[in-house]
Amino acid sequence: MNEPTIAKSSTPGVRLVVRASLRCAAHSSANRRRAQLLVCRWVKAKWPRLAMSAVDMDRKSESSAPGQALSVVGEAGSANWTVSIASTDPKSGRAWMTSVKVADAGDADVMDIQTSCTDRPDVPLVVAPPSVLRLLVRNLDLDDGGVPIIGEARAVEDREQAQGFCEHVRSSTRTLPIIALASKPDSNYYGVDPAHLAEALSGLAHVACVGSPVLAEVANLLDPGIAPVAGAAQIYEPPFNALTPKDRHSLVRQSRRAGTGSIDGGHLKRILIQRACALSAGAS
Repeated sequence: MNEPTIAKSSTPGVRLVVRASLRCAAHSSANRRRAQLLVCRWVKAKWPRLAMSAVDMDRKSESSAPGQALSVVGEAGSANWTVSIASTDPKSGRAWMTSVKVADAGDADVMDIQTSCTDRPDVPLVVAPPSVLRLLVRNLDLDDGGVPIIGEARAVEDREQAQGFCEHVRSSTRTLPIIALASKPDSNYYGVDPAHLAEALSGLAHVACVGSPVLAEVANLLDPGIAPVAGAAQIYEPPFNALTPKDRHSLVRQSRRAGTGSIDGGHLKRILIQRACALSAGAS
C-alpha cells in the first residue's frame, strides 16, 4: 500500500502536515479562556524556555529562545486568540511551525490547530499529531457533527451499536475520518492496540472496534464493498454520501516483516497515524 502523501502549503518550501478544527458545544468567554489556559499549559510543558521568557500570554506578545520563537495575538477570553510556535530540530535542521487559534464562531467556540514544517527532501519526514490535540479533547466538550470527540475507541458489539456505527459512517455532517478496526473470529486482536491508537489520533479521527459477531450485520447496513475486514483497518473519509467513490474508504492491512513472516506490530499504527495526519492536511 502506498504511503500517504503530505499536503503542500501555500508558502514555498513549507508543508502543511496536520490540520484540525474542533468545535466545542460550550460557547462563552469563560469556555474560550479555559481552552486558552490548556494551550498555555501545553506551551509551558513543551517549550519551557519560551514560556519563561514570555512577558504575558494573555495578550499580544512575543518571546524567543535559541532556535525557538513564540507569538501571541489576542487577549484572554476574547473572540480571537492565537498562539504560534516555531522551532528548529537541531538534528534534522527542519523547522516546525504550529499555531493554535481559539475563536468564537458565532454558534460555537472553535479551536483551529495547524502544524507545518520546512521541506527537507534529504531528511525523512515523520509526522505525529501535536499533543495539544489530546489535551483539548480530554478537557473540553468537543463534538463532530453531533458525535462527541472522546479520544477513546468505541465498541461496536451488538445490533444497536452496529446501527449507531453505520449511521455515524453515513453522516453528512461528520468532518473527521472513522478508522474501523475489526477483530478476527473468536479473538480480541485488532492488529493494533485500539486504546493507544485512539489516544494518538485524538481530534484527528474516530476509532471504532467492530466485533466479529456483528461484521456481517455492518456489511449489510453499509455495503459489503466498504465493510470492515477482520484483522485490518477500514478508513471512512468524510463527508459520506451515496456517490462517494469506494476507493476513498481505504483498507489498510497488517504487514509482515520481510524474511521472517512475523507480524510487524507497530506498522499498522504508524501507517494509520500518518494517513490520518495526511487526510487532515488535505491529502490522501
